[in-house]
Amino acid sequence: MKIAILAGGSGTRLWPRSRSRRPKQFLDLAIPNQSLLQETVERIRPLVSVEDVLIVTSRDFVRQTARQLPDVPKANILGEPYGRGSAPAIGWAAATIMRRWGNETMVSLHADHHIARPDLLRQALVAAARVAAQGHIVTLGVVPPRPHTGLGHVQRGQLLGQFDGFSAFTIARFVEKPDYERARQYTDSGEYYWNTGMFVWQTQTILQEIDAYMPQLSAALAALQATIGTRLERRTVARLWRDLPVQQIDYGVMEHTRIGAVIPVEGLGWNDVGDWDSLADIRKADEHGNIIAAEFEGIDTSGCIIIGSGRRLIGTIGLKDMVVVATDDAVLVCPRRRDQEVRSLVERLRLANKEKYL
Repeated sequence: MKIAILAGGSGTRLWPRSRSRRPKQFLDLAIPNQSLLQETVERIRPLVSVEDVLIVTSRDFVRQTARQLPDVPKANILGEPYGRGSAPAIGWAAATIMRRWGNETMVSLHADHHIARPDLLRQALVAAARVAAQGHIVTLGVVPPRPHTGLGHVQRGQLLGQFDGFSAFTIARFVEKPDYERARQYTDSGEYYWNTGMFVWQTQTILQEIDAYMPQLSAALAALQATIGTRLERRTVARLWRDLPVQQIDYGVMEHTRIGAVIPVEGLGWNDVGDWDSLADIRKADEHGNIIAAEFEGIDTSGCIIIGSGRRLIGTIGLKDMVVVATDDAVLVCPRRRDQEVRSLVERLRLANKEKYL
């Protein structure tokens, strides 16, 4: 088993801590003193050695990745010259695995997720590998504990069988982020799962599916294949990636393939750490319902998320259900129910030429 970890995201909804030069995967948002990227590697180390782990990130983050993961061979850190979405990143990793090791089981994970039950994830990945060995491309779906409007969903189809205690189904369809009423219907039906973006397949299988449904990317990977592991690889990637459009593997392959499968996992404690409010599902609240990661003193403050950095003290009076995030050069204050709008604020800063704060 070889594992590819995608670590090129920007995390704009977690501004002002997540910045263009240090996005969320490099921050200790879920576990103190351990970044989300380090957490991702640690949770799969019982399955594979670090020599079997590939990190696909931005070329700008290669050194930062190497510093956080000193045990991962530097040759296993693939730096993309341009962000082109998950499909090219996965394609490069798959082509690298095929070139180095041949047709192996490949797991694709994201570097910015938190999982409360890593043992359960490992069990599900082993089960998914058995399904993948039968020619399927497998996604892990989270059994939704509640309706969620911020996540895509996958609907199960026919039962394929039982694998190491997990049920595997064909995929009926993927659906985009629903409104609340539809999300409630999905949860009540028992047929829909949160789309985690975690996949398992054979390298040859995913490369064949990319060839079938994403011919431009397939042609680029074919041109890249012979240069992998040589001094020409970096230059070839730069030339090929320049002309590739942004493409996600979900839209490019998973929504078209006829060999997709989903394994539902219940009780995983999966969280994509997509916004400040998501920390309420990860970190323990105090007796007033506050999530505190700062030097803090508050009066009549409840249900708030308070995040600081360095030695800066945050003090509040009379706040309820708010987000307060302070860094050395920026402060965010907003209602928790509006934290999705942080992305819009970041865009306003960009349009106002305030790039130094991004």
